[in-house]
Amino acid sequence: MDAKPGGASSLACGVQTAKATDDPTRYQITLTVTLDHNTAASAKSHYSGVIEVVGFFRVAKGYGDDPERLVNISGSSLLYGAAREMVCNLTARGPWPMLTLPTMNFTPQDGPKKELGTPLSSVQEKGMSPGRRTTKPASGKD
Repeated sequence: MDAKPGGASSLACGVQTAKATDDPTRYQITLTVTLDHNTAASAKSHYSGVIEVVGFFRVAKGYGDDPERLVNISGSSLLYGAAREMVCNLTARGPWPMLTLPTMNFTPQDGPKKELGTPLSSVQEKGMSPGRRTTKPASGKD
């Protein structure tokens, strides 16, 4: 992950699914998350980089509905959550505020362009994460 002075980042997310040839219940999901600071919308970005996360999943043999859809949605969501934590962890130790990736919807969207990985909000940089509090040190007095 590269760090640059500035503000917001542009986010792209790609998902690839592969099914095992010897076992139809096994799948591999590859999730690629790209933070780009070279686009016009994110000219003042702090961070840029690419994270690729790979997961292996198995669907129960009795699952009758569309198992590939289940793996695409659930597997991608699990991997994105891990990538999101990695980005928070890496950027929290840098000279600029921590970067928090937006939540994503991995349900295929209806319409002319069916995509997995639709952001539900924009990429955010925060000085503190929600729920984190600062407290005054104990004074030692009763």
